Amino acid sequence: MLNITIKNATKVYQIIQIFQNLKGISSELNLVCNDEGLYAQGMDTSHVCLFEMKINDSWFDNYACDGNHVMGIHCDMLFKIISCIKEGQYIDMKHDDNSDKLTIDLLGNSYDKSFELSLIDIDCDMVELPEEDYTADIRFVSKDFAELINQLSIFGDKLELSCDDDIVLNSENEFGKVDITVKENDIVEYIMEEGVTLKTSYGIKFITMITKFSNLNKELLINVTEGLPIKLTYNLDDWKEKDSCSENCIDNYICLYLAPLLDD
Repeated sequence: MLNITIKNATKVYQIIQIFQNLKGISSELNLVCNDEGLYAQGMDTSHVCLFEMKINDSWFDNYACDGNHVMGIHCDMLFKIISCIKEGQYIDMKHDDNSDKLTIDLLGNSYDKSFELSLIDIDCDMVELPEEDYTADIRFVSKDFAELINQLSIFGDKLELSCDDDIVLNSENEFGKVDITVKENDIVEYIMEEGVTLKTSYGIKFITMITKFSNLNKELLINVTEGLPIKLTYNLDDWKEKDSCSENCIDNYICLYLAPLLDD
């Protein structure tokens, strides 16, 4: 038996935001639940963008799970259900071991609503994500980064990212070009490997899709190494003052990985 309750208003909002935007990357995913918490992973159809979500049991107001539950979810349908919530309500989810339904109740402060979401069989293997020591670690204000990407998208479909003393974001098309210099004082934290200059590029369409998660946290952690996927992490807890972007200090998160563009 699985029973999950989310009462905290901020966390209810985060869950809604996650599934609202995940459906733009992957229409379906497996939610894997065990006694430690919830985990999900998936890719877009072109296998360019991968997401990973991990939420520990202690993040929830109530979390009870006997054994392992792997539930194939249609992301858009789950989002439509939980977006029916009214202010002041909370989410309660239940799954019986042998059932092909996930029960989702929206309770309190309005009409109580009970939904059944049919589970689907999804045949997919989890990707092993190794720990990496990145060349550049950047903590951005989430909405600032989203605004910059929106401006860059006007000028082209490729984001060029350069890291040295400053961070430079570039995009261009046949009619114009923009270079945005991000100085250390413009961001929360910037750790760059000494003696290294980094230059890489990514599809702006996918970066724009990722920045739609910016309401999850006021800060965004970006890790970059040339030749590897860029990693963008939204912490589902508040950042602590002592946290450094170079430390493995995030317990509950959604990470999005985007493969770099290949040189022509």
